[in-house]
Amino acid sequence: MSNSMENTDGSESDHGGAPTIVDLDPTDHDTFLEDVLNGLSLDQKAIPPKYLYDDEGSRLFDEICETTDYYPTRTEAAIFREHIAEMAERIGPGVAVIEPGAGSGEKAVMLIDALDRPEAVVPVDISLDYVRRSAEALAERFPTIPIYPVCADFTKPMAMPAEIDPTAPRLVFFPGSTVGNFAPAQRRALLRLFADVAGAGGSVLLGVDMKKSSARLEAAYDDSAGVTSAFNHNLLARMNRELGANFEDKAFRYTARWDDKEGCVWMGLQSLRDQSVVIGDRIFEFKDGERMHTESSYKFTLGEFETEALACGLKTLKAWTDAKGDFAVFHLGAA
Repeated sequence: MSNSMENTDGSESDHGGAPTIVDLDPTDHDTFLEDVLNGLSLDQKAIPPKYLYDDEGSRLFDEICETTDYYPTRTEAAIFREHIAEMAERIGPGVAVIEPGAGSGEKAVMLIDALDRPEAVVPVDISLDYVRRSAEALAERFPTIPIYPVCADFTKPMAMPAEIDPTAPRLVFFPGSTVGNFAPAQRRALLRLFADVAGAGGSVLLGVDMKKSSARLEAAYDDSAGVTSAFNHNLLARMNRELGANFEDKAFRYTARWDDKEGCVWMGLQSLRDQSVVIGDRIFEFKDGERMHTESSYKFTLGEFETEALACGLKTLKAWTDAKGDFAVFHLGAA
């Protein structure tokens, strides 16, 4: 299996100092503008969900994870606390830990603590400020482990720091049920990329949210504190600020609903009246009640996810769940 993440000389880690970031500039202005214009031109208007995660969006997402309604973070953390020793033993010694979408990096601490002599840790995040803070926190917490942060869109092949021993086994660490935020075709491409990154002798450890009642799911993704709403409305502010758009924040309402046919929570911003939005020389018409898709969160049964992962070159080595079966952590290896 080829390795989609090739080494580069662009990163150094000064133990005792701040790690140097490989910045691949994943969200340049032109790409953002093109993606937004293309998305708003669709019959079902949609903005790629990665654009929710600027610095403020990443901060709000961390706040979502602390809300009472949002159960996945707490449930997954409990699974890790109960089974972390077994996970570390199965993963084995000397691994290079690659965490796509690292965010604040807090989820990696428990795992790194339990691992036997990890080779290095590579936090990857689309937000430059977030990956910087994550790397600095990890370097302070683990001063003897090399930390090599990368600012990048983790859905694309990316370079890896040359300092990492190419013979070290790789662990792709992807907690938080983020895998469910991708539509089926994109999700399968991501799983194939993770299989490629892990390579022979490596593995993937990821969190997957299970199917449950629509009431619980809709409450989790439309929390009573309104943080998920603010998270989505921040996208409007970002497009106004960075693209010169004229979205009127109060003219849109956040909405989340369970789609049983598709097996996902559908999230978006609903126009509260007929209105026009201008971006550069383009005008986009919104009808009263029209929804602009921002994100989906797909849910699975254990069997459904095992089957999909296998089709992408990853076999289930072990799956851990909570007592209620609300959430699962999968350890996957090359099929």
